[in-house]
Amino acid sequence: MNKENSAKKLKIRIKGKFQRLWADLVLKTKIRLHGMKYEDINYSSLDDAELLVSGDEKSLWKVVKWAKRPTYILKIEHIIFQFVD
Repeated sequence: MNKENSAKKLKIRIKGKFQRLWADLVLKTKIRLHGMKYEDINYSSLDDAELLVSGDEKSLWKVVKWAKRPTYILKIEHIIFQFVD
């Protein structure tokens, strides 16, 4: 199986308290550290962000687990994730 077929996309919607500048920096850094590609981030309000990342399935699950843990920058109230084509 080639690399293109093994890459999957994950959409994560995070609701909570965060500062956009720091959240953007932390999220992009974590995504890259897990060996994935950052596709898009959309802030629909001050407490709502939607990310789209791609990578292998194992790495995507690591991001889901990491995103569920609050940090001093991201105070997560609700998280929804979905694998997309």
